[in-house]
Amino acid sequence: MLKKISLMAVLAAVAMVPSSGAKAYPLNPYLGFALGSSTNTMKTVDSFGNATKASLKGDFAYTFAGGFQLDLIPLITPRVEFEYANLSSSNNGVEGNVAGYGVNAYVSLPLMPIIKPYIGVGVMRMAQEFGAFKSEAGNVPQYMVGLDLDIPMVPIAGGIEWRYMNMTGSVDQPLIDTLKSSVSTVLAKIRVQF
Repeated sequence: MLKKISLMAVLAAVAMVPSSGAKAYPLNPYLGFALGSSTNTMKTVDSFGNATKASLKGDFAYTFAGGFQLDLIPLITPRVEFEYANLSSSNNGVEGNVAGYGVNAYVSLPLMPIIKPYIGVGVMRMAQEFGAFKSEAGNVPQYMVGLDLDIPMVPIAGGIEWRYMNMTGSVDQPLIDTLKSSVSTVLAKIRVQF
């Protein structure tokens, strides 16, 4: 509960920064939202080392983010953000879900004045579910590659992103030791800059 309140306080503080154009400050706050689809390969490993694996097809995925874009370095645009992500997938009635919050960092390079490819890394505190099995995965790295459409003097930017994460967590159920997930997600993203 305290973590949710802290995240809401950060997002509220970002929203209260005075708005006077998209590029008014070297440190530009933004709020972001993304929709997409996740593909998940989940595997349970029992106490005897036997593995049960399922490939779950793309299902609804979404994220919320609040962060800052630094416009101090010519030709390079770094961003840092706090994010909540919910990545779902399913197959033949079996559902998988990976959800949590964390911090991401991005660096973009202008390919053209408006189109900017970027790379990013993040650390997320994720929990995972696979059918009846639930696991706290702990701190999980994620890796992102994307393409931004950022029009100068317009306070809205958007683009498309692919991200990947791989996690292992213990399961508190008899005979099942671990739950492993490999998640690949494609997202359409939009962010409003202040």
